[in-house]
Order: sequence, then structure tokens, then C-alpha cells
Amino acid sequence: MPLIDRLRGVPGGRFGAPWRPSLRMLVLLGSSVVIVIIAIAIAFRTSDQLRATATEAALGNAESIVRGYVDPILGADSLGLEAAPDPAVMSQLELLVAAGEMRRINVFTRDGRVLYTTEPSLAGARVAIDASLAKAFSGTSDSAFGSGADANGPEVVGRRLPADYLETYVPIRGTTDGNPIGVFEVYFDAGPIETAVGETRRDVFLITLLGGVGLLALLWLAFAAASQRLAAQNRRLAGLNTQLHARAGDLLQSEARFRSLVQNSSDVVVVLDRAGIVTYQSDAVRGVLGQDAEALRGAAFDRQLHPEDVGWVRALLKGDVAAMTRQQRAQVRMRHADGGWRWVEAIAQDRWHDPAVGGLVLNFRDVTDQKRLEDQLQHEAFHDPLTGLANRALFTDRVTHALTRASRGPVDSLGVIFADLDDFKVVNDSLGHVAGDELLTSVGERILGCLRRQDTAARLGGDEFAILLEDADSEVAAEVADRVLDALRHPFTLSGRQVFVQASLGMALGGGIGSRQSADELLRNADAAMYTAKSRGKGRHEFYAPVMHESALHRLELRSRLEQALENRELVVHYQPIVDLGTRSIAGVEALVRWQQPNGRLALPAEFIPLA
Repeated sequence: MPLIDRLRGVPGGRFGAPWRPSLRMLVLLGSSVVIVIIAIAIAFRTSDQLRATATEAALGNAESIVRGYVDPILGADSLGLEAAPDPAVMSQLELLVAAGEMRRINVFTRDGRVLYTTEPSLAGARVAIDASLAKAFSGTSDSAFGSGADANGPEVVGRRLPADYLETYVPIRGTTDGNPIGVFEVYFDAGPIETAVGETRRDVFLITLLGGVGLLALLWLAFAAASQRLAAQNRRLAGLNTQLHARAGDLLQSEARFRSLVQNSSDVVVVLDRAGIVTYQSDAVRGVLGQDAEALRGAAFDRQLHPEDVGWVRALLKGDVAAMTRQQRAQVRMRHADGGWRWVEAIAQDRWHDPAVGGLVLNFRDVTDQKRLEDQLQHEAFHDPLTGLANRALFTDRVTHALTRASRGPVDSLGVIFADLDDFKVVNDSLGHVAGDELLTSVGERILGCLRRQDTAARLGGDEFAILLEDADSEVAAEVADRVLDALRHPFTLSGRQVFVQASLGMALGGGIGSRQSADELLRNADAAMYTAKSRGKGRHEFYAPVMHESALHRLELRSRLEQALENRELVVHYQPIVDLGTRSIAGVEALVRWQQPNGRLALPAEFIPLA
């Protein structure tokens, strides 16, 4: 039967009547309440007197500073209603604040204007004259405690004051007569005062309480003669206590087993309080971060996090993350003992209301190698493995995003350059594919050296390269193309040989408000311009024009029809005699191919031989 039911005397149990406190217990309880009340009253009375004494001392200190440092350098002219700040006064105030005891100093003129201040955001501000300020203008110093966290506190303007501060107002009398010409407002850090007051209150309370405990001990001895009923109950309670001890032993064994599992786990377990301070950290942190668990207890957890990742933990502590009753996962960077950063996967769970934990529980493990592998795979998925430049997928994606941004900007706000190396096959056939790969890598490096920071270079495949120019017009595109051509004119050293390479570049511009161009369309236009550059002599660049697209379509159509020309017997041979001019006789004949198209038109070799 549960202990509470036994004490209450459940019907059918071993006790027929409910438990009632004895006279001795009632006297002890009543005396304890009285002693605690008296101890609290004495402690608060003493602490109030100590605070009053500290306030008077601070006020006297402020008055001494005003009389010794401020009054001699201020007069009716320097504190007049139209006076301007004196650098010498400001320098003196900065020196006083730099000493450390004073946190902020303001000097008010008679109309409530802040003429001198150590808080730049308050300079020249005009404030309403409250009771304390009016009292100081009347010639009487005043002071009061305050909190920097008050909704209407002084931190509303300027830098935040300490959590507790002492605000003093001292009249400034100047050097002419005894009438105040301004008010000296000083904010002291009241933290040490509040700490001393709290410690005094605690000590007085404990001393008084210990005295009361001594009196209670005497009362306890006075009730030494216990009743037979109480003795019997004690014997029965002893039996219950034995059972509880047995259960406590089981709990201790279970706790020891759990602690062993936690301490030997590869995952780190951390418990944080409301302020983000580490109250517990398992020894596994040595293997993950190379740090000692005991050394980290009592420290702020966010100091171990990368500055870009502290927001996640701070949001958890503030309760800003949804569904905190469930586990929250994140990958963050934490500082290792060697000074580097390690990626960890952290799981957070709210255990504030669990009396056995009472905090935010974090479990994390090292995933640095996994993160690096993911980054490597992602890089390889979007970059050319030979040159390290962007590949076609990444380049197309960036062009698409650039077009989206450019559709809200001016006309021709981006450009694409399509580059193709001239006669690259000669290098592969003569020096080998290894030298060809080396040449492509060097070309990629030179192209990168010609670009601006916001531009993107890519290798689309083979000896084809592409360049994305953001925020560029035709003039910028031409300048970049000229730089690329100039860079490629310098010789390349391949397998101990100097090789000269040139490229043909095609450029297409895009963008503009309402533009509906696609990345593929822009690349196609640049490709068409590149073919025009090759047809006009190579080693040059050309801008895209609509006629180039028509020419490309015509070439595509001719090429398609040329595939069927042999099957349809459309290619015919024309013979041209070769005459020996000396003898005027025919020395031979030259066989020339002509293309007799289905429409009856005879295509000349200049039209179809380059396609063939």
C-alpha cells in the first residue's frame, strides 16, 4: 500500500484513523514560522540601512567631483541657454567616465537642454524637468536607484546602462554666486552596491535563522518525552524507510548505469540553463572538440559556436523555435581545441520542466568529414573537373538568375560571351590529349584573370568556354573580350614546346525591363556570333545580330539536306580541261563537284564544301 495512503488511514488498511500532528509538531511549526519572519524583517531592515548609507556616500562623491572638477571650469557663460559645448569640459567628463566608477555624465542647462554628455546620442537633447531635476535646480542634490531594463529607463536613448544603476543630480553653482547655473547628472554602476546589500541581507538572515534554530533545539529537548503512539508510528515508518532505501538503491544503480552510458557515448551531451550557461557536459567532448568537460562548465555555450551559427542556440533559449516540445536539429560549427572549426550535428530538446534536468539538452556529434564530402560532391556536380570552372548546369543556372534580376533593370544589363579555341584539334593530334588538357586548364586560368569579381567563367565542354557578365553593356563586354583575346595571344608552354593559340568569341547581350529571354536562347545567340567570328577570320569577337541566327538556321537546313544528297544522287561531277599553253593541247581534266538541288538550283562548292 502506498505510504500516503497508510498515513491517511485508508479504510481496510492497518491504521483505522488518519494521522494528526502532535502538540510538539504544532509548536515547532509555529515557532519556525515566527523565527523565519523575524529573520527576514531584520535582514531587510539592515540591508535598507546599508543601501541608504551607500547612496549618501555616492551622492557625496558626486558632489565632491562637481565641486572639485566641474564648478571651476563652468560659468554662467559656458552654461548659458545659448552656450555651445566647451571641448575642455567634454575632455574632463570623458576622463571621469574613463575612470570606471561613473557610467554616464550629463550636464543640463536651466531650460533642460543636455549641453555636455558622454553619450553622443543625447547631445543637444531637451528633456522634461522632472521632480529630481527641479530639486537640483533649486540647489538640493538628489539621488535614486534605477534599473537599465526599465521600459522608460535611460537606455531608451544611447547605450544600455548597467542592470542596476544609481542616478544622482548635483547642482552646479559656477564661480559667480551661489545660485545653480546647471545640473550635473551622474549614473553610477549600482551593481557592487546591490551585491553588497544582497550579501549583507543573506548573512543577517542566516545568523538570525541560526539563532532561531538554537531556540528550536531547546524546544525540541523540552518535548523529549514522546508518546507510545508516536513510537509505534516511528517503528512502522522505519520499516517503510527500509523499503524506500531499497528502492533508492535501485534508482542509484539505474542512475549509475545511465551515467556510464552517457560518459562512454561518442555523442556529446550538454545541458544549458536559461542564460545559455553550460551546467553539464559529458566527457565525450574531449574526443569531439579536444576540450575538457569540467573546464567548460559555467561558461557560455555560444562562445564555442561560430559567429554565424550562434543565432540557432539563442533562438532556442528564447523559445523562438516552433515545436520545442519536439527535437530540433541543426548543423553548426564549433571551435576545436586546436583553434579550427568542426561541423557538428546537434539535436536540441526542451527539458526545462523536467525536475531532474531543468534545462535545454543538446546532443551533438562530429560530422566534419561528412560535411566535407557533401561539399565536395556538390562542387563536383556543378564544376568542370578539369579546369575547376563552372560547368554547363551551373552556368545555365546563373544565367537564368541573372536574367531574372536583369528583367527589372535597364536594357542590355548583362552579357554572355561564347569562346571556342581555333584549331584546337591540331594540338590534340600533334601533342596528345594530355597536352590538350593542360592547354584547356591554362586557357581557363587566363580567362579567369580577365574577368571582374561579379563575372562567371565556365567550360561547356571540349574547347568551348562561356563567360557571364553581370551589370554589363556592350562597351564592357567588348573590353572583356579584348582582354581575353590579348591574354590568349601569349604563347603556352606544353611538353616543353611553345604553342600559340587563339580563339573566336561571340557575344550576346540581354536583360531589360520585361525581358523574356532564356539562358538557352542567350547562349544560342552567343554561339551564332562565335561562328560568325570564325567565318570572318578567327581570333576575333563579334556581337550577335538577328541575321546571324537566320544564317545559322540556313546552315542547319543545308547540312540536313546535304545528308540526303548522296542517297538522292544530287552530287554531280563537272569536268574542266587543263590546257598546256605552249602546245595549246589538253594536258588533262579537273573534276569538280557540284550540288544539283531538287529545286533545280546548282549550289557552288563555296556553299556546301565547308559544311561537308
